[in-house]
Amino acid sequence: MKIQTVTYNRLLSGENFSNQTIGATALVDPEQSPEDALDELERWVADRFIQRGVDKAAVYEVRNKVYLAQHELMLTEDKLAVAKRRWESVKKLSEALGVDLTDRIASLDDVPF
Repeated sequence: MKIQTVTYNRLLSGENFSNQTIGATALVDPEQSPEDALDELERWVADRFIQRGVDKAAVYEVRNKVYLAQHELMLTEDKLAVAKRRWESVKKLSEALGVDLTDRIASLDDVPF
């Protein structure tokens, strides 16, 4: 039996189960063994795999940073909403007690929470 072509495929697993197969088929040269042709093909596919892997890793890293920043912003907005509700409660209580806070607090930076 004479092998005339060799095929090599490699799976690139991405985020959220977005897998991609990288592969190629090559003709075996008359002076080349099928094993050598397969080794050469494997190196060629591995080069493509590395290039795409680096690109996907960079994209994933940026997406992860964006997600973390959005999450941190959401937490900060929640904390701000709580602080505003507390401040409004303090203002209502002080008005009910007849205490004028404008003389005691120069700005919102002086609020103790």
